[in-house]
Amino acid sequence: MSTEKTATFGIRLRKARRALDLTQKEFGNSTGITGGYVSDIEKKNKVPSDQLMQLIQINHKISRRWLETGEGDMFTKPVHTSVRLAWENKDKEPQPEPPTAAPADRLDELLGKTARVLQSNTPYSIALTYNVDAFHAAVESVDRERTLSAKFSALEQSFFAKIKTLENQIELLKKGTNGNNLDPAANGK
Repeated sequence: MSTEKTATFGIRLRKARRALDLTQKEFGNSTGITGGYVSDIEKKNKVPSDQLMQLIQINHKISRRWLETGEGDMFTKPVHTSVRLAWENKDKEPQPEPPTAAPADRLDELLGKTARVLQSNTPYSIALTYNVDAFHAAVESVDRERTLSAKFSALEQSFFAKIKTLENQIELLKKGTNGNNLDPAANGK
């Protein structure tokens, strides 16, 4: 990479990283380098390897062509919707936010942030992964409990229905089929 390309590459990398709302450390962790190395690239002190360029493109959907030449879109497709829209509208007059964000947009935003955190190898990401796993286990436990509760309720209803049927049959047997009462207490015996 020539000196001219290296100089502008660092500036473009910083723009893309900031558009993704990542610190140098977070960006570095997700591509296997240190935050200091990201800083060196952005300050034009280091030249990224071809392998690192591929990782940046794959992990962050940043266009390699844009990083190297400044031509084309910053992000490859598909890119996280909220990031792409923010970048495309960066020069427009800020519009007031709607009273409530559409659930799909909010979910898209939260999933993007969660994915970035989970890709980083920080104590926070490890704790988040643990909590996500614990949440899934709790949901599965609640689902199992609901299933078992429904099965138990069905068995209980079936049991009481059979008890009622047996009570009715016993009453019929006590009275006898010909109208004679078979209950010894009723006959005075």
